[in-house]
Amino acid sequence: MPIERFDRTAAPEHSQPTNWFEAAYEGAVHKAKVATDKTVNMVKDHPVESAVIAGVAIVGTYALLKGKGDIRLISNEVKSGEGVIGKVVKDAGSEANAVKAAFENPTLARKTIDGAAIPDVARPLLEKGSSLTTPEALAATTKKYEAGLTDLFKLPRETVGEAGQTLDNLAAKTLQSRAGTTGERFTEAATKAEAERLATLNPTLKGVSDLSGAKVTVLDQDHLVKLAGSDLQFKFTPQLGQFLKAGGKITEENIAEAFALQKEGNKKLLGEILVDLKHATTADVEQAFTDQNTVKAALKAAREEFLKKF
Repeated sequence: MPIERFDRTAAPEHSQPTNWFEAAYEGAVHKAKVATDKTVNMVKDHPVESAVIAGVAIVGTYALLKGKGDIRLISNEVKSGEGVIGKVVKDAGSEANAVKAAFENPTLARKTIDGAAIPDVARPLLEKGSSLTTPEALAATTKKYEAGLTDLFKLPRETVGEAGQTLDNLAAKTLQSRAGTTGERFTEAATKAEAERLATLNPTLKGVSDLSGAKVTVLDQDHLVKLAGSDLQFKFTPQLGQFLKAGGKITEENIAEAFALQKEGNKKLLGEILVDLKHATTADVEQAFTDQNTVKAALKAAREEFLKKF
């Protein structure tokens, strides 16, 4: 849950104090609010440090209550993570790191219009020495993809609007509900495109600010076929870097390094960056593309066979 700062401008105004007691009270309240604001901001910006401070306070209190004269005895518990105090401080540190990660990780901060957190759907990872191009491996991947296709075409095609819901809100909700099946990613552009698609499917509802009780078409055959060949196939196809890793050419750290350069503004493709970094050769990248296209071809054939039933 995000930490909310106290908004003094939104607080109700108080009448001017009429005596020394009211003046003192107002002053104390103001100081308490300022102190609270500073504490909340400090915990948000420095969660790990805050946990350490809390741990020290707990250690001191524990020492006084237990009557231990040598604080080093408790310090050993803290370092080892054993004993009552060691476990408390260890847990506090773990929670602080989790909070820090939540603030720093943009994936965790991604939300729908309704404010619900939505993680990305990751594509399959391969381990060194694994392969997806043998007949057995292709059959196994195809079987998983076919199961995904079955789940995709079982998704509800209609829904009933909720009180106060708009097409924008519904677009975010439908994307969220089907992401686990389709592998779609949540971005502002994707949500906007989904809202426009829903407006096209339901022209009488365009601009309606309250869909309460309205029957809304959320999926049609054309879009299901499109999802089957785009997002769903993408979900079951390993990335180029994963084929290189499976072949023992690069490591996950090499992939992360290349992604970091892309994030910093490098416009080259991942394979090109890996070659520039000398983590892989051009021949390695071309073979990885060949293997990836082999998987794509197998999934396409499975999809075309599957769609004959619809």
